Amino acid sequence: MLPKKFRITVERFNQIPQKSKDYGYIFLKFKVKKSENPFPRFVFVVPKYLDKRSSTRHLTKRIIEELVREKITGIKYPMNFLIKPQKIIFKTDRPKVNEELDNLFEKINSSWKK
Repeated sequence: MLPKKFRITVERFNQIPQKSKDYGYIFLKFKVKKSENPFPRFVFVVPKYLDKRSSTRHLTKRIIEELVREKITGIKYPMNFLIKPQKIIFKTDRPKVNEELDNLFEKINSSWKK
């Protein structure tokens, strides 16, 4: 689980007046907004239309959250991220999702301008 200082709610994310920058990949969709905090914050949304079973949705959320927790030190800039999976993610999909997260964070770190 992510430490509390790295989490944000969907309501708080939506209250930020900036327009979000959207990124789409095979497994994940991202919305990114600049943050006023000195560290990145994340919200994970797994929609019910992906699977009606809450246990499966929760497993997807935990896999994504764990991968983000491992990479959180590599994010150099304060951003708010809304991460929404496009598919249910199982343990076998973990390397592919990890690659998508690497691509996103690399793209954000390279294109950041204050």
